[in-house]
Amino acid sequence: MGFTATVSLVVIILGGLLFFGVNPAEQRTSGEELVVDRTETPTVAEAPEAVAEDAAAEEDAAAEEEEAAEEEANEPSTIPVPDIPYNATEEEARRMLEGEGLELGAVEREPNDDYDEGGVFLQNPLPNEEAEEGSEVGITLSDGPEEREASGDDGDIPDPGTTDLYLTVPKMGLVDDYVANASDEGTLMNGAGKITETGFPWQDSANTYIASHVYGYEGTGSWQHFAALPNITYGDEVILSDANGTEYTYQVSNIVTVMPTDVWVTEPEAGKDMVSLQTCVGPGWSERMVVQAERVDVNTPA
Repeated sequence: MGFTATVSLVVIILGGLLFFGVNPAEQRTSGEELVVDRTETPTVAEAPEAVAEDAAAEEDAAAEEEEAAEEEANEPSTIPVPDIPYNATEEEARRMLEGEGLELGAVEREPNDDYDEGGVFLQNPLPNEEAEEGSEVGITLSDGPEEREASGDDGDIPDPGTTDLYLTVPKMGLVDDYVANASDEGTLMNGAGKITETGFPWQDSANTYIASHVYGYEGTGSWQHFAALPNITYGDEVILSDANGTEYTYQVSNIVTVMPTDVWVTEPEAGKDMVSLQTCVGPGWSERMVVQAERVDVNTPA
């Protein structure tokens, strides 16, 4: 009975609280009113208008592209300058340039031993340089070989009567070095030798061709004889003397590396008096370095 009465009393009390709208969890002993802060969520209609940044960036990019296209369209077109063949005539050069959209510009003339009169041997701009369409290309034509003043009193060089030659190359430290008129291995063991088939300096248009070992054989005249030849540069001096004491002075004008089969380097060139110096270079001494010099002076003894 006691338990039943207790349960009935609790039910009656809870029912009264619910009837009067009172939540036990909301009761405060202080009697203060409960205030709850609430964050309002804005609606789509209340949102600010978006800035069209992407559209503006696209417009700027399009404007830049248009400006670049206009600049490119306004730039003059360029074309590579053709390589006018050596020894071409003035008219041939003109036709070739006009065919490429260019014009023939200044035409100059200078002496040149390698090309006949009328032959092109220089051009400006150089081949493959870029030039504006319609621009001019200048050329230099050869007036033929340069005239040379004869050396000595009457221009005649006396025949020394022997084949003896003496070589002086200041850059190589050689002074009056004997050159034999032979190029066999026995001769080259003792120093330099002239290929017998080539000319002598007292002969017209000769290419006096002299060979020697670069290192040679220790204890012989060939030892390091032409080791300094690779140090030679353009314009260096080479001097030959004959048995009469006549001195032939040359200046280096060409340096090439060839194979042993390239015998063309021993041949003379019309209108030129030359000396050529050869030694072995390359892997296993398989190549030949050839220094060619053109004669610039002859001094005969008084």
